[in-house]
Amino acid sequence: MKKVIIDQAGPLPISVQVEGIGDIPVIFTISGSCYTNTNTGMTGINLEIDGSQVAQSIIYANNLNVHLATVTKAYETNLDTDNGVPKTHTIQLSNLPNTVTDGNDWFTVTMHV
Repeated sequence: MKKVIIDQAGPLPISVQVEGIGDIPVIFTISGSCYTNTNTGMTGINLEIDGSQVAQSIIYANNLNVHLATVTKAYETNLDTDNGVPKTHTIQLSNLPNTVTDGNDWFTVTMHV
């Protein structure tokens, strides 16, 4: 089963609430676009679950002010339960340092079970 939980334009941060499904492995895939306007170098987006950074989707920016697609990243985890009862989790995308996002950038997070 897969469920698209974020599929929208920026800017970041973007947060959603998702209901866990129990103590089984879940894979999140993240992708998006971004740019830098200060320095060439690594730029990208963070995936945070309940306030903890767990993965990054990144790209090296050689040019300033050019929107770039980040490399799709997959992250496997088990979403916590409350004594076996699924609970709600906050999924958030945010900018890495040296990263800018705006309404011209698009972000997708998919949850695979």
